[in-house]
Amino acid sequence: MTYIVYGTSFREVAKQERLDELVAFQEKEETKVYYVLPSRIWLSKGAERQKNLHYLNFDELAQLFIQKIEPNIISITEHERTLFFQQFVERNQYEFEIVETLGQSKGFADTYGQLKRLGLTLDDIPESLIQLTSLFEEYEKQILKDNKMYDPENHILFAIELLKKYPIDPVKIVVDGFYSFNPLQYLLIKTFKEIGMSIEVNLPNDRNFSIVEQTRIELGQIGFADHYHLAEANEVTQKKSLAAASTKEEELKAILYEIAESNLPFSEQAILFANEREEITPLLNQAQRYQIPFQTAKQKKLSETGIYHLLQLSFEKQGGPLSKWDSLALFEQVLSLSFLEANKYIKEKKTFLSEGQAINEQVQAIFQTTRNWTWPKKASFMDYLNILKQFLEELNWQDIWALKLREEEDLVLLKNISTEKRALEKLEEKINEQLVTLTDRGLGSLFMNQELFYEWLKESSEAIELFIERGHKDGVALHTWRDIGLFKGKKLFVVGMNEGIFPRSHTLSGYLNERDLSTLPIVNGAPSQLLSRKSQEAFFQQLFYVAKEIVFSYVRGLDAAHPHLPSPILEGLEMEKKDWTFAKRSQLKNVLGEAEQEEFLSYFVGKGYELQKNVLPAHLKAYQKRFQRLELFEESIEKKHQQKRKKGETTVTALEAYARCPFKYAMERELQIQEPVLRSEQVSPLDIGDFVHDVIESIYKELQLIGVPFSSITDDVKMKVPSLLEQKFEDGWEEIVERNAEISALDLKLLKKLWKRRLKKWWLAERKHFWDNDRIPSMKIEALEAPIHFDFTLSTGENLHLRGKIDRVDTDQKGFTIYDYKTGQASIKREEIQAGLKLQLPLYAYVMQKQLSEQLNQEMTGYGASYISLRDPKKRAGNGVWRPDFIGKDSPFLVSSRTRNQESMWATDDYMNENELPEKIEQLWKGTFTEYPVKPLDCSDFCPYKPVCRVTEEQKERGISDEI
Repeated sequence: MTYIVYGTSFREVAKQERLDELVAFQEKEETKVYYVLPSRIWLSKGAERQKNLHYLNFDELAQLFIQKIEPNIISITEHERTLFFQQFVERNQYEFEIVETLGQSKGFADTYGQLKRLGLTLDDIPESLIQLTSLFEEYEKQILKDNKMYDPENHILFAIELLKKYPIDPVKIVVDGFYSFNPLQYLLIKTFKEIGMSIEVNLPNDRNFSIVEQTRIELGQIGFADHYHLAEANEVTQKKSLAAASTKEEELKAILYEIAESNLPFSEQAILFANEREEITPLLNQAQRYQIPFQTAKQKKLSETGIYHLLQLSFEKQGGPLSKWDSLALFEQVLSLSFLEANKYIKEKKTFLSEGQAINEQVQAIFQTTRNWTWPKKASFMDYLNILKQFLEELNWQDIWALKLREEEDLVLLKNISTEKRALEKLEEKINEQLVTLTDRGLGSLFMNQELFYEWLKESSEAIELFIERGHKDGVALHTWRDIGLFKGKKLFVVGMNEGIFPRSHTLSGYLNERDLSTLPIVNGAPSQLLSRKSQEAFFQQLFYVAKEIVFSYVRGLDAAHPHLPSPILEGLEMEKKDWTFAKRSQLKNVLGEAEQEEFLSYFVGKGYELQKNVLPAHLKAYQKRFQRLELFEESIEKKHQQKRKKGETTVTALEAYARCPFKYAMERELQIQEPVLRSEQVSPLDIGDFVHDVIESIYKELQLIGVPFSSITDDVKMKVPSLLEQKFEDGWEEIVERNAEISALDLKLLKKLWKRRLKKWWLAERKHFWDNDRIPSMKIEALEAPIHFDFTLSTGENLHLRGKIDRVDTDQKGFTIYDYKTGQASIKREEIQAGLKLQLPLYAYVMQKQLSEQLNQEMTGYGASYISLRDPKKRAGNGVWRPDFIGKDSPFLVSSRTRNQESMWATDDYMNENELPEKIEQLWKGTFTEYPVKPLDCSDFCPYKPVCRVTEEQKERGISDEI
């Protein structure tokens, strides 16, 4: 029997001559040969080169020997192991002092699996994890010994146990393509040697790889004869480059551009992702746009399909009744899978948002089934699978899609429907297979919780792939670190060589960590950081024996002050430096397709470059013309339409709205474009405002306090207000709750508490300023919610009829004040009045002075006017305008001396003229039917029309500088 280590090039793994010689040996010696390779691609390549040998990995080899000796064992997956641990953890919850979660059960299962991957027994558990011994013992007794069910790690350990006990026919084992072995693989190799099997190990000898030297030493300790010879091949790489990309997208686009522009055939170029877990879909999608073929078939994971997303949503919606907003994502997914035409999709969604249901009966039925479906919190695995199977049957997608496939003619749509149909078929196959497996293994009563079942569904959907498009034999190759030896071309792109990505740090699974390795009895292959680093160094070093040109790339990012760094393993290499950015790409001679050409043209136009005549396509010219108009910030109405829009009357609030933002005014009041329908996150401020005004008005009217001097109101009447306020508040709040059913009960409760407190503070402030204020004994509330109508003469001689409403007017024998209740913050400045932003107080005061003087046949003085904010109802500084006589410590209205808005001509023609309000009113009114520029004076970050107007900071500043 022979136990020999040979040296061979990593580029000659599964070499044709070696395979042919082994077939000849197999026939001559009548001895079975098993050829062990490190990856699926190598296994396929071996079978392609010589079909008369048996190609396996170590796990499959162990399973093969188990089947020969004891064929009745049951194989379980790592996920199924986690399910068992979940059960044992629940059963021993008190003992382990844990809360039942998938994460902890998985942590225990992973710890056990890692312990076994190290080739250890339960006697070797580290001191820090000794409390888990009883849990691991229970798993081994009930699952391994009693039920003969073996997880992947125990497969190899069980194979070793059987091989040592029972003789088998002699075989020859050849191991090829490995740089090193893990502890379990070493144990298996050692067992083959101990029982007298012939075994040959071929290790890469292209250079003095540090990891290979360590592997040779460990194989020598086992008893292998070392026939290894270092071949010291010459590196073939002649050119090395390092490209720093601004973004991941630019990195992929630059690589594809170089591939497309190269003189090399596509098959002579390859891509290797430094991070083997990185998704290749973005690359393949981009390559399709540029018409660059790849050898890799295009596939789609079941977890990326619409049917999986629907299942995902059905699990997420669990618990309590759902509002239309809670159900919206689910409804949209049903619409998506129904493959409706775009206009029908929009109508369905609009109807759902307004009425809570679909127009299409089929869509409504599927939506109702999905929304009402419930998943049990706990059940057996088989029960969950049967429930899932029943759920899919009731949705009836198979029949719906089959009909669509017969009727539809759009090829893209047909392809999408077909993909979803195949995804559902694959899922149903998986469910049926799992049911059979559970029955065969006697696991019908295996219990789990909803979280674990969803995890199973997720993992299964990640593992199932759907074929979308065949690869091209002469396309660009995609390789991994383990199979790069297969590449026979000339140019290699190594993508994503960022610091921290490669070399990656190595961690043990579960609750084991690196410091445990020094105390554990691991004989060979301890998976330390050092070993991992050596393995990755070997992977890196092999690249220079593969391709004449290598381009390493990494993403530097867009922050020049804090750039991402390239891998430190690249330090010391002489490399040409490249920058892959949009700006650099835009300077290249050629473009990859029409879409990229338009992208660059748009960029240059946006930068203000002058382009040659007729270079821009017609639609880009149209965009350019529109942008040039938009840059003027003007939105004028054509003359022929102005007269149609012109009206002889308006409201004061409309003029203020126009002053705040002409564009928003046009959208809301002229075009009457409604805001996007969104889920209510809070009660509308308008609803709160109406509610508060109604409460205040109803109290004063019911207690008959309007028209009565403040000093004549008795304490008994004043004492009735708090209880009446409580009653009115509760009655009115019920309507608020009914209109805002989408908002959580907790949020409504907190809001109710807030406004009840504010209204109580309001009444205390009212008593202080009015009802208990002995400085204004004869003052009384003249009117609440008083309508205002008056004609305003324009410079042309025309009359403009203005309308409005005053919240409150107070009078005495000589004058009056007006008040405006606000539920938000309230302030007023002279500049805001002059700009037209705050017109109500000055205009209402001016008109009221005229009307009261005429009614009472005497000159009435406007003492002042003020906003009363319900947030701070006592405040009288900064939120009003007052005559100087009524300000200071002796102020009858308790107006602070800090008040800046002191106007001696308040509510007079002189005040109006001094502040040019007649001109401003006329200017704003004319604007309402002639132009709607994007020049806001007051622009909210939450304005619903912001995406349409695309306002910039420059436009805001320009609007403010024009007016204030």
